[in-house]
Amino acid sequence: MKQRIISSLVGLLILFVVFAFFETIVLNIAVALIIVLALHELFTAAGERHTTISLIAVAFGAIIPFFKTGMLERALPAVCFLFAFVLLCALLLHHRDIRAERVGFIFCFTILIAFSMTCFVYLRDIFGMTIGFYAVLVTLVGAWMSDTGAYFFGMLFGKHKLAPEISPKKTVEGAVGGAVTALLCQALVALGYSLYCARSGHPIGINLWLLLGLSPLISVVSIIGDLSASVMKRQFGIKDFGHIMPGHGGVLDRFDSVLLVIPLVYNLFLYLPMAWLV
Repeated sequence: MKQRIISSLVGLLILFVVFAFFETIVLNIAVALIIVLALHELFTAAGERHTTISLIAVAFGAIIPFFKTGMLERALPAVCFLFAFVLLCALLLHHRDIRAERVGFIFCFTILIAFSMTCFVYLRDIFGMTIGFYAVLVTLVGAWMSDTGAYFFGMLFGKHKLAPEISPKKTVEGAVGGAVTALLCQALVALGYSLYCARSGHPIGINLWLLLGLSPLISVVSIIGDLSASVMKRQFGIKDFGHIMPGHGGVLDRFDSVLLVIPLVYNLFLYLPMAWLV
């Protein structure tokens, strides 16, 4: 528990620094670093460390956050085609050592991790500092508070297993407690952030009832991301994807639930009146 708390404090400090430079290239660099570390951890767990196709995939993932959002939207089909083309060329050159399903695995998860994490940059570039930053808060609160609430509620009240063959420690009571915790935290963050924006001269409106109505959906998607990572770890025969955060595991262990939540929140803000400048 002590290691877990210390790692959390260090992680929050790093997060604060990134948030302080949210409007700058620091955010792009931070997202690229998370992508590289997450892909490295996943490929190492899958036995693909330092192979030709894994190195190509990591390089591809690292450059995605640096594309201008508008440019990437127009060039997205070409970018994905080029990535697939290079992987297939590598398969042809190393067909004795590389199986086709390995190429598919690497392509699928590189696209997922790279573009999901880059949604943090999309939120800033499309919605601007004030709304984009709030959308990031909604994402992290929804994913991490669901996980934190589930952890403590599960320890205190957990009796019914949620998915015993996948993650024996997760319980139904913990999942419900996590969803309630996230909902309450979303309400507090929304009120606190709107007050901060008003006092700083950039007032925003937040559709609180819509946010609270969608909060359980965000929690459910967070749980699905977490359980999906648990399935992979169980199949790979590992406890954690990495050890960079003592008590928490690796970067992918910390962002497994965020990977599915961030694209969801991006689309919620894109198509629904979640928040607006006043």
